[in-house]
Amino acid sequence: MPGSTGGGVKTSTFLLLLLMVYTIITSKEHVEIFGRRIPWDNVFKACVIVLMSLSLIFTVSFLLTLTEKADFIVILFETVSAFAPVGLSLGITPHLTAAGKVLIMLTMFCGRLGPLTIALAISTRKKTALIKYPEERVLVG
Repeated sequence: MPGSTGGGVKTSTFLLLLLMVYTIITSKEHVEIFGRRIPWDNVFKACVIVLMSLSLIFTVSFLLTLTEKADFIVILFETVSAFAPVGLSLGITPHLTAAGKVLIMLTMFCGRLGPLTIALAISTRKKTALIKYPEERVLVG
């Protein structure tokens, strides 16, 4: 599993998401790979990281469409490139408005630190529940 400090979503996080989907489709009880069972809290954490990352990318892309005069696909490419610091660009960054440059800078910062690190930094300590409610199955689909 990668342990680097590179930004964006790690390949192991993305793999856990794919394994979770496979586990649900095949109606298995646990996420498994190479004869090992992955704890559900790791799987949930991977889901939250991917969801937060996608939310950030689409929110910034939407805001950039309001402030910039460029095609959406170009804006989306610049936003993803800023979040996952790969050094690619389509050349619109120098021509962005001041608000657009700030959005790209914040996206680069969030992508470099990682969504989970930022969420943990702004969240409060885990509270232990004094009451445990009964479990309820919800129809999803």
